Amino acid sequence: MPLNNNKQYTERFKFRNEPLNSKQENNISCNWLLISGGLKEFSKQSNLKTLNKYGIIKMIRQIDGINYYGITQELFTHLERTLDEKDIKILKNNGYSMNSNLRTRFNKLLKQKKSQKSIQIEHLMGGVKSLVEKMINSKNFKDEHLKIIHEDHTLCCYKLKCETGIDEKLKLNELSEIKLAPKP
Repeated sequence: MPLNNNKQYTERFKFRNEPLNSKQENNISCNWLLISGGLKEFSKQSNLKTLNKYGIIKMIRQIDGINYYGITQELFTHLERTLDEKDIKILKNNGYSMNSNLRTRFNKLLKQKKSQKSIQIEHLMGGVKSLVEKMINSKNFKDEHLKIIHEDHTLCCYKLKCETGIDEKLKLNELSEIKLAPKP
């Protein structure tokens, strides 16, 4: 069942479509073609049960790193207390969302400020492993179909690593408990 049926909970954790540069578009397209081709080949050989899913997981995480996801209120509050206003303005200009480039940038800034806290992306509701299983179980390995599954079933946010209650084990009804930074 697509998560879109529960929009009141899930919409806040979907990736935000942002214009991509040509390198990002190429990376994402190549990853989807590799995932699609690999699944098709393993399926032809009737070897889907022996498929090493780790490579697919890494490629999907790379795709998700390019996309923008919301940040938790606790993360925003920590950044606001720790960093300069010019840095916080970057977050505000990005709609209180972050991608892996911003995560890396803000983690470096936190380290410079001697903060013991760091930022990570968190895949919710089963995480990437669950997503890969949904893709394999769909038996439709066309890249366009895999993209739809990804869009329908991927929920993420950026959080402080110490926010231990936010992880892939969260259930749909628990998403409402996660406080994201408000959108401008």
